[in-house]
Amino acid sequence: MFALVLTLAFVGQIDRIDLKGSEFNIESQAKLQISQSELPKTKKQKKRIIFDVKPAKLGPKVPSVLASKDKNIFKIRIAQYSKNTVRIVAEVDGKSRLSMKQVAKESGPQLPRELLEPEEKKPLRIVLDPGHGGDDPGAIGKRGLREKDVTLAVSKRVKNWIEKSIPGTQVFLTRDHDKTLALPSRTDFANRMQADLFVSVHVNASPNRDTQGIETYYLNITHDRYALRLAARENAMSESETSNLEFILADLAMKSSVSDSVRLGRMVQDSLCGNLLEQWDDIKDLGLKQAMFYVLMGAKMPAILVETSFISNKTDEKRLKDDDYQDALAEGIVKGIQRYSEEKLAVR
Repeated sequence: MFALVLTLAFVGQIDRIDLKGSEFNIESQAKLQISQSELPKTKKQKKRIIFDVKPAKLGPKVPSVLASKDKNIFKIRIAQYSKNTVRIVAEVDGKSRLSMKQVAKESGPQLPRELLEPEEKKPLRIVLDPGHGGDDPGAIGKRGLREKDVTLAVSKRVKNWIEKSIPGTQVFLTRDHDKTLALPSRTDFANRMQADLFVSVHVNASPNRDTQGIETYYLNITHDRYALRLAARENAMSESETSNLEFILADLAMKSSVSDSVRLGRMVQDSLCGNLLEQWDDIKDLGLKQAMFYVLMGAKMPAILVETSFISNKTDEKRLKDDDYQDALAEGIVKGIQRYSEEKLAVR
């Protein structure tokens, strides 16, 4: 038996969490909701016991990974799972049981620092890819706004937002000025940098100038004609050439992180639309989709392509030129990345 003490600064002011034997005790003056779930042992993962506590936020001194001296508890991880929810995950042996309850606040001694030292963490490394550039302007709006200029401006804002909101994260751009880049060189760069995430930023276009909305893509085989046409435009190929990529993808799908790309894409799409809707109530959420984008092929990490708005639409073109709109796009993308990285830390 041992006691593990964490000093926390949650919404509702949780002051401490003790683990005594098989029970977590949460001390707080505010009423908290606690839910518990389990993930069974697999060939690759130990059994995990998960506690979600809300409304709660992590304080700056709370370690994300804790070492345990109890032989039946292998790791304890803590992360901000969502805006007001903290997730605590314990990796345990197959027969272990843990519980959690809230108790009245009381003072007590804390354990020596050596029991609370976190494991060394590798900084999160993200590669952002501003679509098009140089000789390739991408889509062009009716008023002359060029996709390559918007994607670079938004990507630079995403980089700034990440560096402000996720300290310690390393962010790299495939291009930081107007230059021509071949599609394969973009993911090659991400692989060389050993990136954890790859996000390609684009602007959409449609023959129907009334079309508006935000959509996010991950790499996968599709027979949807809309997705094929969009991929053909971004790939600078015909639809038939794009569909022929299925043969490559059939093998690639066995090696890539499709499920992680889906989770990343869903969180970025949800956060992006939610962030924009706070200021523009006509934003359309076109959802997470799959397509055969050449720029995502060969990525050895979760990879997505974000179509931020339709430059072919008069209203969207005007917004895409606006600093406030570009900031909101960038902030929304970053919120999705942050939520994904926190969830991955909490459950891995």
